[in-house]
Amino acid sequence: MSANKPVVGNGIDIRTVQGIHPGDSLAAAATALGVDPGTSGYFEAPAETGPELGPSRVPGQVNAPAVAVYQPLKDSPVVSISAPTNFGDGHDI
Repeated sequence: MSANKPVVGNGIDIRTVQGIHPGDSLAAAATALGVDPGTSGYFEAPAETGPELGPSRVPGQVNAPAVAVYQPLKDSPVVSISAPTNFGDGHDI
């Protein structure tokens, strides 16, 4: 599932457990997630992570199902929230 609007369908609210909606600012999303947004302009971070599945192939990431918050350009809104993904396995599920 991937959403790029804060409300879809017949009033279904899309947000992470931290309250991040598609369209929120990078600063707000990074603050809610407790991560550094960096300066590259590209941002992708796990908003929610499930149980660990085993060893990670990506240093610093957990091999587990995750909900991702994604923003491709600096100073643009968070474009989407998507799931499932896996940051510790190169985004494969």
